[in-house]
Amino acid sequence: MADAKKFWNRIAENYAKQDDSGNDQDYKLTIERTIKYLNREDVLLDFACGPGTASIELAAYVNNVSAIDISEKMIEIASHKAQDKNITNVGFTVSELFDSKLIDESFNVITGFNILHLIEGIDDSLNRIHGLLKPGGQFISVTDSGKGSGRLASMFFHILSKTGIIPFYRQYSLEELRGRMESCGFSIIICDNLHESSTNSFIVAKKDNP
Repeated sequence: MADAKKFWNRIAENYAKQDDSGNDQDYKLTIERTIKYLNREDVLLDFACGPGTASIELAAYVNNVSAIDISEKMIEIASHKAQDKNITNVGFTVSELFDSKLIDESFNVITGFNILHLIEGIDDSLNRIHGLLKPGGQFISVTDSGKGSGRLASMFFHILSKTGIIPFYRQYSLEELRGRMESCGFSIIICDNLHESSTNSFIVAKKDNP
């Protein structure tokens, strides 16, 4: 994790500028599709929130957002952004999924955008997400599948990971992600490509009521 934190701290400012460009079709569709599953009373955890762009936008549709990231610089950027926009129902914290301060069954929704393919030990993380959700809660994820119009970019990141330039990187097919989530106790509400030519999957997984 130390290497990953160092990497994201190093690229935080440039990443944030790209994230705020407003030209990313996949990002726009991520928000558009996600808000259909949100309710005003929801308490939402956005993990690996990066510079907070999605966290801040989703805050308009829920009661409260807790946004976490391992990168201090990402959280600093996100906090300033929320303050500048006068968004008061989102809090940014340097943290990670297995932080003991995160209490089981505390969240109605957990979002993980463009992160599962960067996590070693994905099953442990999915089990943790399942535990943090309230019964009936939903995990909404967007994950690189390495297929579609951005396949060359995905291959490039895979090579960078193998050479140690960036942290861990692995692509997952829709079928594999679905199977892993089901094995961790989730029921799948929707599992498809974000859009027809996207490299990204869009999955809504539900923690069933006991």
